[in-house]
Amino acid sequence: MHSLPSPSLPPFSSSSCSNKKNPGYDLLPWYLRRCLEFCFIFTPGFTFYKKDLVLLWVAGGLVHPVAGRSLEEEASHYFDLMVSWNYFLVAYPDHPEPAFTSLDLDLDPPLYKLRFDWINIDRFTMDHEFVRHCLFDGLVSEKARHASMGRCSISEGWLQPSRGLRTIFLRRRGTHCYSNSPLNDAGQLFLKVRFLRVLDLSHAGFKSLPDYVCDLLHLRSLNLSYNPIETLSRSIINLFRLRTLNLFRCHELTSIPDNLCLLSNLRHLVISLVKLNLMPTFIGRLTSLQTLLQFTILRKDGCQIAELRNLNNLCGELSIENLENVATLDEAKGARLHLKTGIHKLSLVWSENEPNANFDIARGL
Repeated sequence: MHSLPSPSLPPFSSSSCSNKKNPGYDLLPWYLRRCLEFCFIFTPGFTFYKKDLVLLWVAGGLVHPVAGRSLEEEASHYFDLMVSWNYFLVAYPDHPEPAFTSLDLDLDPPLYKLRFDWINIDRFTMDHEFVRHCLFDGLVSEKARHASMGRCSISEGWLQPSRGLRTIFLRRRGTHCYSNSPLNDAGQLFLKVRFLRVLDLSHAGFKSLPDYVCDLLHLRSLNLSYNPIETLSRSIINLFRLRTLNLFRCHELTSIPDNLCLLSNLRHLVISLVKLNLMPTFIGRLTSLQTLLQFTILRKDGCQIAELRNLNNLCGELSIENLENVATLDEAKGARLHLKTGIHKLSLVWSENEPNANFDIARGL
């Protein structure tokens, strides 16, 4: 449930402020302030992409719903406002997908003071650990909601009092991968943070999904990207509230559970498959899906191009691979790609072993 805006705040219309100067942190509505404060988990100079932060805000329950807009659309509008107010700065303007840096705090004294007080309370100075709200004697405060960890040694006591945590980031340094991650044996620790909504375990060195992750029943976002994961447990179906599953660059995957299609709340499935026979089956049942970077057509039930038929909420980029496995023009038309108006980049790929591409199939799509 979303609380009502504070009665002490003046009426605020985010759309009416799009072309105005920064109104100041103190005058922002509660939901925009929460989104800004969430960004304190990022270390100074940390770069991020718009689409990633938007999904984190949504998964964290920080976005105020508006009739006629998806939560992702509303969060995207928040982001654009914050860029226009110079809270977020473009780090690489010439990149096809610009990256952003964290807040320019000098622009807003109240926000600067909030950050200053928060850093002074931080006790993990050696490893530059950042935890939203505060740390006391090496322990996360009971009030903490969002935490980001670096290369510190993680002990059960570190999260002992922090049952209210909603976000945990395991942050890498450079290209470092946590091959001996203490989180491999952190089951008891995670029993105490069962209300997590966002868990980022990218670059953590996992070869399999830890069992304790599938017990986090409130999880909305799970990032396992850049891990040498070989298998996903069928217990992932326990995460029935999951909206985002990120398996990008998990190139060691040898199997994907066939029950993944039962995660009916899934909106964003980020996969980049090297072994093209691993396409999740019956993905067409995930009718709320918005992000699907890659769809590989296979000659088996549940992996044919007809699975795309009802995925009309897809947006962004989509690569359809192994088109040689589409037998007829009618089969191609059945994907109804013309109804997927949110897709702005479509790649059609035939196998390298198929020298004679059937371009009639492409026209049918």
